[in-house]
Amino acid sequence: MEITFSRRLFFIILLLLLIATTAALLIPRLTGKSLVQAVGLDTGQSAALAGVQAFYAVDYTTGPDRWAARLCALSTQMVCELYQNTFAPFLWTKFITAKTIVTAEVTNPILVAEPAAGGGSDAPMQIWQVAVTLSAPWPQGDGQTSFPAHVLVVREGEQWKFERFLLKDELARYSGGEQ
Repeated sequence: MEITFSRRLFFIILLLLLIATTAALLIPRLTGKSLVQAVGLDTGQSAALAGVQAFYAVDYTTGPDRWAARLCALSTQMVCELYQNTFAPFLWTKFITAKTIVTAEVTNPILVAEPAAGGGSDAPMQIWQVAVTLSAPWPQGDGQTSFPAHVLVVREGEQWKFERFLLKDELARYSGGEQ
C-alpha cells in the first residue's frame, strides 16, 4: 500500500502547524496567562466541587480536627485557619449533640463569574454555583437537604483552592448569581 501526499496538502498542513505554533507562543505573551489558562481549560471547578463536598460531609465521631484537616488540604492557608479556629469549634458542639453523620453529593458546577482580584491580591478568582444534596440536614440549618451553593475559589500558585461560600448580598453583584 502506497500513501502519497500532494505538495498542496503538505503546504496546508505545514501552514496550519506554523499558525498553531505561533498562536501557542504569542497568546501567553499577549494575555499574561499560560496557554491553558488563556483557552479556558484551567478552571477552579474541581476545587469548588471538592471544597463544598468536604465542608458539608460530617461525621461527628471523627472530630473537628479531621474535618478541618480535609478542608485545609483544599483551602488557602488563611481560610484553613478560619475553619480550624472558628468554624470547627462552633459547629462541632451541635454535631456531637445531634450525633450528626452527613454525606454530601455536589454536582452541576456552573461558572458564574471571574471577578477581579481584590484586597491587595492579584490571584485569579472564580465563583461557582453547585447543587448540594445532603443525606441528612445539618442540625444548625433550616432542615434543607438539597440547595444551591455559591463558592469562591482562588488560584494559589499552580492550584485552585477553595476559599469560601458567598452570601446572598455578594451574589447580587454577579450576573447569573441570583438565587
